[in-house]
Amino acid sequence: MICRVDDVDAFLAALRADAGGVLVPVRAQPRAKREGLAGLHAGALRVATGVPPSDGRATARIGELLADSLGVPRSAVACVVGPTRRDKLYRVAGLTPLQAGARLRGALA
Repeated sequence: MICRVDDVDAFLAALRADAGGVLVPVRAQPRAKREGLAGLHAGALRVATGVPPSDGRATARIGELLADSLGVPRSAVACVVGPTRRDKLYRVAGLTPLQAGARLRGALA
């Protein structure tokens, strides 16, 4: 995956602190052939999963992929906005925006 440095910098600067963690905007890409971080889309982290978007399974799987990419326990990641939409907002507990940004920059490189 190729991301422009300016896009990555703008995305990482937009990460917001929340009570005990950081808020990460995500654009879901269900039914993808490959799972994982797939770049950026309109100011959000694009996360691809092979799971179909039924019964919240894609939302749960995206949370697992996000946790694995950030190196936090899966229980530290929760979808707080948009569980049934493509555009979602996840709260990652235990990280500051700077820590999350550094880990995501490495994952997007």
